[in-house]
Amino acid sequence: MKLVLSLKEIGKEDRRLVGGKAYSLAVMKQQGLAVPDALCVTVEAYDEYVTSTGLRERIMMELSRKSFGEMRWEEMWDASLRIRNMFLKTPIANELVNAIKSHVEPVFNEKAVVVRSSALGEDSSRTSFAGLHESYVNVRGIASILDHVRLVWASLWSDRALLYRQELGLDVEKSKIGVVIQKIVVGEKSGIVFGKSPDNRPLMIVEAVYGMNQGLVDGTLTPDRWLLERNSGRVVSYTPAEKDKIVVPSNKGIQLVYLQNQKGAPRSPKKNYPNCSMWHSRAKKYSEHHKISNGPSLENKCTFSNRDQSQRSRAENLKTIEYSIWDYARASRILGLFAKE
Repeated sequence: MKLVLSLKEIGKEDRRLVGGKAYSLAVMKQQGLAVPDALCVTVEAYDEYVTSTGLRERIMMELSRKSFGEMRWEEMWDASLRIRNMFLKTPIANELVNAIKSHVEPVFNEKAVVVRSSALGEDSSRTSFAGLHESYVNVRGIASILDHVRLVWASLWSDRALLYRQELGLDVEKSKIGVVIQKIVVGEKSGIVFGKSPDNRPLMIVEAVYGMNQGLVDGTLTPDRWLLERNSGRVVSYTPAEKDKIVVPSNKGIQLVYLQNQKGAPRSPKKNYPNCSMWHSRAKKYSEHHKISNGPSLENKCTFSNRDQSQRSRAENLKTIEYSIWDYARASRILGLFAKE
């Protein structure tokens, strides 16, 4: 049984063992892109947990009160809440805890990590599950990591995830999830690249904010936005955003900090970024989303999710496209300009 794999150990045959996100990270890492170190707690670990604790039968009992295809959202919400409470009240068996610890502790110990979802079908050309499963930023210590792994497992059964599966006609009994435990990169500038614009395929989009990416992907911060020609890299348009707040790490998790000068007016963060490097932490086949983080610190990287349903719906209609190193180069150039504005 493969319970935990590093990105270097994940092969082509392991996609359904580790989930879409972990597989994409492994491909990028093995192709030489800068991806923060990560381990994947596989779907076999999830299977072991729900089987050994009896949760699998209890979950299916909750979802079989009526035909899943006929369940209303309110009924899904009620069932989801009860299922989440099952996970919160059901500890991981000692044997499984020890197996996961034996892989995680030597790599991360007390280092800050992100605990990220990697469900089967996530980040695929047919289904994305963007923002539907939970990920947690700035987690420290093996006990806390294991608690958050369990919370990610529980999010497989969130009302949003259940509704998404119902809309796509997916079989909930086959739902499984892996979990990525990844080194955090605290980006002084972070962003998302759409390798091809959902609205205009010859263009690419770069969106970026100061600080951690979480503020961009959850809609807390409005990003600066660039449209570029894919072939030439020429900037077609630039839309700046007000920079009066920033997302930064806190003692536990993250926090929103408002930026003000001495007169009380909002100010921009500092714009001096020596020794910058780019780190990639996600890729999606259907629209070539790449989260980027640019900064000298290599300790934190937050999760990716689309900011709104309309953006997600447009993106999911796109076909698989090739990854382009030019996209990374242009994104690096944009972040360089971003620092000098």
